[in-house]
Amino acid sequence: MGRRRMALIGLRWGGGLRATLALPRGGRRRPPRRRRGGAGGFLAWLLSVAVAAGILVAAGPAVGLLPQPGALLTGTGALAGAGGTGPSPSPPSSLPSSQEATGASEPALSQGVRGSSGWLEALVRLGLPFLDAFDRAGRLLWRPDQLLDWAVWLLGGFHPSRPVTALYVQVPAMAELDPEQLIHDVPEIHPPVRPAPQPDVSRVAPPQPVEPQPAPLVLIYHTHASESFYPALGPAAAASGPFTQDRSKDVVAVGDEVAALLQQRYGIPVLHLRTLFDAGGRDGAYAVSEAGVKAALQKYPSIRVLVDLHRDAAPRQATTTLVDGKATARLLFVWATGTPQLPNPYAAQDRAFEDALARAAQAVAPADPGNPSIVRQLADGDADPLTFAAKARYNQHLLPRSALVEVGGQENTLPEEFRAAALLAQAIARVASQEGLLAGSGG
Repeated sequence: MGRRRMALIGLRWGGGLRATLALPRGGRRRPPRRRRGGAGGFLAWLLSVAVAAGILVAAGPAVGLLPQPGALLTGTGALAGAGGTGPSPSPPSSLPSSQEATGASEPALSQGVRGSSGWLEALVRLGLPFLDAFDRAGRLLWRPDQLLDWAVWLLGGFHPSRPVTALYVQVPAMAELDPEQLIHDVPEIHPPVRPAPQPDVSRVAPPQPVEPQPAPLVLIYHTHASESFYPALGPAAAASGPFTQDRSKDVVAVGDEVAALLQQRYGIPVLHLRTLFDAGGRDGAYAVSEAGVKAALQKYPSIRVLVDLHRDAAPRQATTTLVDGKATARLLFVWATGTPQLPNPYAAQDRAFEDALARAAQAVAPADPGNPSIVRQLADGDADPLTFAAKARYNQHLLPRSALVEVGGQENTLPEEFRAAALLAQAIARVASQEGLLAGSGG
């Protein structure tokens, strides 16, 4: 062959017969191209996305991509969605007093989706994820300093402000065990228009636990049973926080009130699990309560309704209203959508059940004029305003008609809590009757 370059075909043996082709090379060999990317490239790309989001929020109103902060349309202000029987939303607190006086209503962003069906709005939000930064009334949910956190959450699935959430990407089950997910730092759809009522400090006797029934229809339990209330605990709670294992002062007492009224006033047999599922710590409490609920369902196949009672950590103004002139804790219905790793096969049934409870609560306990509805409605970007959609499952996969209800908050008093418990019991009884669950229950 001499010095001529030729294509050589060689046969190599080892692990099977393979043919390799050596092609001729001409000229100088080029140095290998350096690969770009890696962590630095990803962070640069992520930063560019955050900057773009910031520019959009800052310049969007000027170019017409986003609504003007003060560009309001006159009208009734009633928001679309199921159960829109609550009061009309008040204007944001940042509006000029002249607009407040004229009763101006929602910004232009929500005007386009107000008449749309729920699936259409959900489709628009799916195609334009940045809309999740706005509530259904067009108000910005995120402060400018939270835009980077929001952008990373949107693209990477975790919050830089809470590093523990980065573990959820690798260990999805940890999201089910996170107690902080039930602290809702999002604005209300119908914000209170008056200061919170004065605390009701009247003395009340804690309700007595109900006797177990042979065929209970409703199971009440508390994943975070140690959640309590500052007014009930007194000054000692300032250092330790609003938690206790004294069942006469925590959320278990609220469950006692609901269970007693359901069983004694409405004839609905109840099983109330007063177990302190979070006695070993709030992290992991959902796994502990899941085991307890599964055991109860196996022992009592008659159970048709699950209610996990909590209390929220929101301030008193958000968790209190006036009903018949009396300060009353408000109800927040949390709907667990499930996740790909932690699916909720009963998500649709759970949501329908919680919607029915919310509508029943609004019907039996209309708030006094100028006060927020008994049902708290948070701007979570979901088309259904009656429930707070949480990307978790919170044991709602165990049975259709599972509900997670937060009764008031840590700044409510026990009288206010028990008053809300009575209204919740009435709502449960009404829905159980409407859905035919009382037939054969012995009530």
